[in-house]
Amino acid sequence: MIMPKRGKFRSGLLHLSGGVLAGTVMGPPAALLVAANFLSVPSTGKGVLANLFGPNDNPFSKPKTLFGVDESLFLMPQTVLEGELADDAPGPFKDVDLPPATTLLRFLRALETPYQKRLRRKASAYSAASSTLNFISPMSIGLIMVTVVFGGLPLLAHLGIRSVYAQIGLLSGILLGSTATESTLRYRGLTAWQNYATAIEHSLRVDAYNHVQHLDVAELEKHSSGELVNLIHYDPTKIRLFLESVPHQAIDRLVTLSLGGLFLLAFEPVALVPLLLALLMPFILFRHFSKKLTAQCQSEGEAENDVSKQVLNSLAGMVTIKSLATESYEESRLAAFSDTLRERKIRSFSSYALNIEANQFVFYVGSLLPVIASGVMVLMGTVSLTAFMLLSFILPKLIQVTMALGRDYNLYRDAEAAARQIHGLLSQQPVILDGEYELSPSEQRGRIEFENVSFGYADDAPVLRNINLQIGAGKTIAFVGSTGSGKTTLIKLLLRFYDAQAGSVRLGGVDLREANTRSLRNAIGIVSQDVYLFPGTVYDNIRYGNPGSTEEDVLRAARAAEATEFIERLPDGFGTLVGERGQKLSGGQRQRIAIARAILKDPPILVLDEATSAVDNETEAAIQRSIVRLARNRITIMIAHRLSTVRHADCIHVMKHGEIIESGTHEELVQLDGYYNTLWRLQTGEMLDFDNQAVSLD
Repeated sequence: MIMPKRGKFRSGLLHLSGGVLAGTVMGPPAALLVAANFLSVPSTGKGVLANLFGPNDNPFSKPKTLFGVDESLFLMPQTVLEGELADDAPGPFKDVDLPPATTLLRFLRALETPYQKRLRRKASAYSAASSTLNFISPMSIGLIMVTVVFGGLPLLAHLGIRSVYAQIGLLSGILLGSTATESTLRYRGLTAWQNYATAIEHSLRVDAYNHVQHLDVAELEKHSSGELVNLIHYDPTKIRLFLESVPHQAIDRLVTLSLGGLFLLAFEPVALVPLLLALLMPFILFRHFSKKLTAQCQSEGEAENDVSKQVLNSLAGMVTIKSLATESYEESRLAAFSDTLRERKIRSFSSYALNIEANQFVFYVGSLLPVIASGVMVLMGTVSLTAFMLLSFILPKLIQVTMALGRDYNLYRDAEAAARQIHGLLSQQPVILDGEYELSPSEQRGRIEFENVSFGYADDAPVLRNINLQIGAGKTIAFVGSTGSGKTTLIKLLLRFYDAQAGSVRLGGVDLREANTRSLRNAIGIVSQDVYLFPGTVYDNIRYGNPGSTEEDVLRAARAAEATEFIERLPDGFGTLVGERGQKLSGGQRQRIAIARAILKDPPILVLDEATSAVDNETEAAIQRSIVRLARNRITIMIAHRLSTVRHADCIHVMKHGEIIESGTHEELVQLDGYYNTLWRLQTGEMLDFDNQAVSLD
């Protein structure tokens, strides 16, 4: 206690500074305690804190050892824990469900590179060091207060520092130095965790995308593009959000609870019983609300997805909506989805608010019970003033660290779900395995053979039946037939998007199952009906056929595709942005850019899948001229419904129900008077004229 011989002014000044400091760090109870001590100091007596506990001038005068050292040398170590916990950031490490958490951590560690592992260890070391140093700052503050209230520290006095002001100055210097060091280490730790989290996010995103590119087409067709975008882009982001905050908080909490537990165990082990009971209350409350909040969050997420899909679909089909004058209908649909989302958000927020208020109530009750229990033990004489003050300040802080489980649980739940999704993707192996044989240039220009090929997307629904076909080098052949006859499926087998279930497909005498898919697909260029142009310029889209080509090569390919004229009329010529999927260009313009891209690639095999089906006659004529030039000295495979586009082919194969029913040149098939001739007469109008004559005769 501060003795009156020091003088009223000095005593009041020291009590005032100590009360302000104690109130700021430890709250109103500490400030009231210092004020009560000052008011109870008579001119020749002692403070109320000393008088409450018998004849001793100092409540620490009864020796009590801590690890074999006199406890009085340390004085009020409870302020250490109190200050440390006050500086804690919200949210402990998520360990409510240890086995899944272990699964998540093992998944991440299995994917770590050596560089990322070094980042994690570096970040962990910084976090541990900063959390440990965090004890020095509140310890210094607490010891300053003790110095003010009790008139000095015996430990510093034994070291020769007897002046109270000198002791306060020394402790203030330690406070400033430790705070600066701790802040620097904490900054480095947070930065290291951020670097680690973004490195993991980057690796997961790139690995997931690379894996998707190597999956079978059959597997990719099972998923929507939105699902794949979420998996590749948003799921790694969820894992990053978890890693950049929760591990740092975990280490901080482990240090806080470990050191706090050691201090409690050293001062009064019996206090651990009410502490454990108090700590159970937040966990029970968390378990009660977590399932309900999780279900409501999932429901809210589903409603958000419905609104998002409705908006995206409406924007994508805006031309159709306007043409059919269904704006009011679409508005009502969006309003219904949005209203459902509004209701679910209200219910979710109501539960969330109730959870917050319940947590506040549990915090105060959990803090009060151990304090009451320790107070009773003080009255019974089983707990000293030191232990009582320690328990009064540290127990609420220890309970408080369990209050933010919800935030970290949400981060963990999202990260674990994302990790499961990514793990499921990375575990999915392609059925079509890449061959090791590298096709030579001569083999790439060799003969294509389909030998007894049968295939079906489903086992009980064959699409191709016993196809036998040979396409000689430099030949132009065509496949015609009704929709679903198997024309495009043949091309998918040639590209090895699928493997034949029976028979074999060979190029240059090499079975495609033995060939490297890159060397195979490098030999094939495709111009399809549905041309895909990437967001960017006209020049970029043409050059995509051969990224290593020069500007002169690109211009030459554009001239060969008869695309130069319309490109030069565009606002920025070759630098014109084509928009998403090339929506700023017409269908014919997109086709000619695709042909220019194929010309630039200069593949030994050219596939034209309905390349002129959606253009006018003038554009078709220009495209046909480009195709004739492009088809020289290479295998050209044409798929068409419009028979006029394939008349010049060396051989036309007519397909029906997965079988080739007719083959020959245009003239041979017309003379055959079979299925092809029927299609030809329908398209040229001969059969229509015959029907009209029959009607007029009737």
